[in-house]
Amino acid sequence: MALEDTCGLLACIVHRVTSEAAHAASDWWTPRRIFWIATIGIYLSWCLVTLSLQGNLALDHVEMLMWGRGWQVSYWKHPPLPAWLAEAVFVATGRAVWPQFFIAPALVATTAWVVWRAALDLVGPWRALLAALSLQGCVYYNYESDVLNHNLIQLPFVAALIWAGWHAVRGSARAWIAFGVISGIAIYGKHTAAFSSIAVVVFSLLVRDSRRQWLSRGPWLGMLAGTLTVLPHLWAMWRLGFSPLRTATLDHDGGFHESVPAEPWWGRVAFPSEFVGAQFLMLLGVWIMMFLLFARPGEPTIEHMRPPKQMRPAAHYYAWCTAFPVMVAAVLSAIINLHMNSLWAMAWLPFAGLAVLLWVQRPIGMSGLRTFWIAWCIQTSATLVFVAVKMSVGPYLSGRATNVLFDGTALAAHVGERWTARFPGAPLTLVIGPHFVAGSVCVYHASHPELIIDGLPIRSPWIETKRIEREGAVLVWEGDSTPSWADQFGARSEVERFDLPLRTSAALPPRRMAIAFISPQSFLHAP
Repeated sequence: MALEDTCGLLACIVHRVTSEAAHAASDWWTPRRIFWIATIGIYLSWCLVTLSLQGNLALDHVEMLMWGRGWQVSYWKHPPLPAWLAEAVFVATGRAVWPQFFIAPALVATTAWVVWRAALDLVGPWRALLAALSLQGCVYYNYESDVLNHNLIQLPFVAALIWAGWHAVRGSARAWIAFGVISGIAIYGKHTAAFSSIAVVVFSLLVRDSRRQWLSRGPWLGMLAGTLTVLPHLWAMWRLGFSPLRTATLDHDGGFHESVPAEPWWGRVAFPSEFVGAQFLMLLGVWIMMFLLFARPGEPTIEHMRPPKQMRPAAHYYAWCTAFPVMVAAVLSAIINLHMNSLWAMAWLPFAGLAVLLWVQRPIGMSGLRTFWIAWCIQTSATLVFVAVKMSVGPYLSGRATNVLFDGTALAAHVGERWTARFPGAPLTLVIGPHFVAGSVCVYHASHPELIIDGLPIRSPWIETKRIEREGAVLVWEGDSTPSWADQFGARSEVERFDLPLRTSAALPPRRMAIAFISPQSFLHAP
């Protein structure tokens, strides 16, 4: 009998200990902790994949570093913000290349935080967590998140301006000012950010309660703040003949078409349909996760009550800010018969998941949460694995190599050796050539020379052309032919051609490179 009592006592103790442990574990895994663990985990995973598998900075990233050397308020093709960011990190880290791989994932992680904070005040911690995690269901926030460019730089700023806009349309004058300033900063990232700003303004004019605010100072202070923020960029674009607004007419060589070829009449239907369809496809992962999320009636839920009905205005707002830019772009595409790149909508969709969570009033069940989590894990890990396989195994399977397998380090070393052999003691300060191959020399060479982009001094206006004669330069390009821009810089050496192997053991042909030298002034009359 004593043995039975002892066993019963032990069983009670074990049950109580396990119950308390389970309760403690459930208390520890709060939505806030889950958000930070998931966000930091994704951030570090992307940093690790890109840092370990990309042998060279991507084309867009190299271009940003070349532009950033000039610290211009506008460049010939795009606004300046990503170039500023890349150059700032480059300078702050002693011009080390590896920190550059941490920038793009950090922008996505910041966007997730903005969505989390925006949702937290509206729907509570669990739905805020799901809204932030749902970003990984959108292609723009996972597969496209590894390269710093003008599309990616917008993500946190557009999300922030929409968040500020929600508080603005509810009557906060300070939120209107924040909305204006953030909208201006977002335009320094890419001009398409203006579509989201316009969506907020139009919403405030259509909704009766918000429309009354235009009789107060808040909206006007916001418009003034935004105008003052973006005014230096507008002035710089005016000096450039507004060439950044003509990027839709760029040709394959990086120049502008003098006249845009006429598109077929059916493009007015096909182009907008393709653009809108692409956005639905990019959000497919979000739709799948949201479909799996909501529980059957009567299931135990993670919420004590349904979302309050007064959140319906927020549902209208975030759905409007998601759909309006896409619809306006589609209408413009139809009117001017222009093929819209799907990536132009990259920053417009951060709150698609939150809009669904606000619209659907059904409670969230535990089974729905589990299936959401499974779908999220599959999509997140599958994207990372796909990108890793594409970078490492892809060249063996496809017979093609992406530009991240270009060996900029070896090219810079070869150019540096040939320069030193010809002009011992003279520093290499200028490179002339295409922004990627010649720009890679500037990134990876120890002296980090400046680049006359694409051999066109007008694209690097911060570099005085007189420096070429005084300091000399190396011309770098790819291919067996000599480009026309190579003859505009005066006397140069004979062209040296060589093969540059790629950074892969796959049986791929090397890149055919060419270099030529312009002597520094001090060597022109040397014996």
